[in-house]
Amino acid sequence: MLKKLTAAFAILLMVAGIHSPALADNHGEPPIEELEAQFESFIFPEVENGMLTDYDSLDRLEQDMNGIMTFPLTDHYLDTYFIERDGDVVIRATEGPMLVDFDQDFTLEKVNNDHYKLTQTGHNQLRGDYTIEIDYSYEAGKWVFVDRMDIVGTESGGELPDTATSMPLMMLSGGLLMAFGAMMIFRRNRVNG
Repeated sequence: MLKKLTAAFAILLMVAGIHSPALADNHGEPPIEELEAQFESFIFPEVENGMLTDYDSLDRLEQDMNGIMTFPLTDHYLDTYFIERDGDVVIRATEGPMLVDFDQDFTLEKVNNDHYKLTQTGHNQLRGDYTIEIDYSYEAGKWVFVDRMDIVGTESGGELPDTATSMPLMMLSGGLLMAFGAMMIFRRNRVNG
């Protein structure tokens, strides 16, 4: 009986310890300025004649980018901003993503011990109003980007254009008229037949 009681008590302690937030690892806040600097160095790298000077293949760039972000996000940025041509990595001619401006206000919200979300809204002359949302996750012993979204040029409010038509009502009237005609033909055929 004492062995069963001791085993039950040990199991209870283990279960309580696993679910206790006081015993959960606290990794602190993500190093957002360091991660942002690394992200910027990958997205806006040194180039010579349109080709990256530090990378000779997308695979090598992908390995380094996976050090600061999860695979799906790395894949997105590689597909969007880079191409490999004749053994060289070339930047696509497109606008780059928005970067966090540390001189402007932003919020860093703790979702849980392993997840933080940064949000920054602002305005710049090139793109207008924007919002940057970045999710950070603590994975494999380090902080990484999990999701990064740039919402540019969001306008809210304003009056909607007058685009209403009477076409749906006309279609309903035509359908009812056809159903009535079919019913009359069916009834006439039953009476005559």
